[in-house]
Amino acid sequence: MTVVTEQQMSAERADHYGGRLKSAVFSVWFIADLRALAAMRIGLGLCALYDLLARLPLISIVYGGHSSPIRPIDDAAGTLNLLWGGHSEWFAWLLLLLGLLAAGLFTVGRWTRYAQGALLLVLLSFHAPCFGVTLSGGSTVLRQVLFIALFLPLAERWSWDRRRLDDAVDDPLWAVSWAYLALSVQAVIIYLNTAFNKDGPSWSQGTSLIDVLTLETRVTWFGRLIRPYIDVDLSVVLTHGALVFELVAPIFLLLPLAHGRLRRWVAVALIGFHLSIWLMIDVAHFSPVMIAVLLAFIGSPVTKETTRRHVDSVVSWWRLAPMFVLLWFCIVPALRSNGVTTSTMREMGVGHDPVTNSISALLSWEQDWAMFSPSVPRFESLLVVRGRTASGTVVDPFVGGRPHEGVFRQYPFTMHESLGNRLLAQGGEESAERFRAWLTKRWNADHSDALMSTEVVILKQIIRRPDEEKASHFIERRLAGP
Repeated sequence: MTVVTEQQMSAERADHYGGRLKSAVFSVWFIADLRALAAMRIGLGLCALYDLLARLPLISIVYGGHSSPIRPIDDAAGTLNLLWGGHSEWFAWLLLLLGLLAAGLFTVGRWTRYAQGALLLVLLSFHAPCFGVTLSGGSTVLRQVLFIALFLPLAERWSWDRRRLDDAVDDPLWAVSWAYLALSVQAVIIYLNTAFNKDGPSWSQGTSLIDVLTLETRVTWFGRLIRPYIDVDLSVVLTHGALVFELVAPIFLLLPLAHGRLRRWVAVALIGFHLSIWLMIDVAHFSPVMIAVLLAFIGSPVTKETTRRHVDSVVSWWRLAPMFVLLWFCIVPALRSNGVTTSTMREMGVGHDPVTNSISALLSWEQDWAMFSPSVPRFESLLVVRGRTASGTVVDPFVGGRPHEGVFRQYPFTMHESLGNRLLAQGGEESAERFRAWLTKRWNADHSDALMSTEVVILKQIIRRPDEEKASHFIERRLAGP
């Protein structure tokens, strides 16, 4: 007769529950559905195509090297940027075409890893901070996720590369990857940092929704349709509800519960959240990029058989070292840039070491997420160029037609707002003067009715809500010209 002591029973229970916890953590953090990763790859590739195509109007103006009228803001030393130095405009066009080709190959999954690396290098070049033009926060997410995804098996399903393999090879459903945890942590960091940075009056008072719906250049046709039905009281409820959702929901992406079933539904809810934002507000490609990232978490729940097959696999520490490095750059720069923790990080000296600073600069690794943070802006700016020809005709030599006056509802092209903000930044007036001379020269080369005078102005409209006593008004600032 075998006697089992209480101590042995406790040890067996500990092993049982410890094994279940280990299995749950492993299945959620390290096992990825390859179909979900393939869906993310396709979504990211399409977003990268949009990002590069949106920069077409700025190639000659910003990215053309010494021939461009708007020069880089500062020294680009230390950043991974192929467009810095004495390059000519044709090189910028060549790099753009290379990026479009790489984005296309990455989307269809042909030479996926090489195309992904080339695409990341091109995006780092066009997104370099020295140029001072930004499409949206989606550009930053796109760069970071593409870098993390270099360590993920993105081409194992729904790709040209996979179709070229022998038909006898079975298509796997799941793969084990330490980079999957880094991707999850990065997604959570984006939401949490954005929520913590929303400490301005429009969020504390609950007017963010109604404020953003008054921004004529941001609101979509659907936003204009529902705007009359959103009063201050409803805005308070929806604004505070969205803020709580941003703080709480992303945490469940990391919790090892139900072998990924809970995370799947949380990811679906977050996708619905971004779709509602995209439907009401023009945020460029931020919402599409976030939706593409969230697709990586909606795969089928991991089976117990799959977990058991991989959970006891021996992984050496040197193989896990890249995971800890990636987690460091996901977490530490985020804490460093967060208003709640930045002073503590500075006092401790954590995250401010030369290695972290150098690698963050090299990869343009930003974690200062500010989606309508700290408060929703109450103004919009429009770059306007006014020219008068020899015949007395008033024209806008930049976008064509007559110069815009009064309320504006849509920018001439996607990067138009960012270009105006660039001219308001450091060295903006000098750049505006070169921009004015450049436009005049190009117009006179193509038209017989020469420009006699040209001025570059920023038309700023101050937005007021219907419930506020003050009326909306305009402020004009001349940057260049007589």
